[in-house]
Amino acid sequence: FGQSATDKIGFYGLTTPIVQPSITDVTTATATTTLNELRIARIMAALEALGLVVTAAP
Repeated sequence: FGQSATDKIGFYGLTTPIVQPSITDVTTATATTTLNELRIARIMAALEALGLVVTAAP
């Protein structure tokens, strides 16, 4: 159970279990506001896919 990225698991009432989402990192060492926002957006999308958070537009 959960030993492989392709193992499926459901969270918080998701009707269909999903595989572990992957996040592609930004490949630069120079932090900018835009790159940090991109990283945060990728993390938020992965958490939403798992049903762990719900985000709304400001």
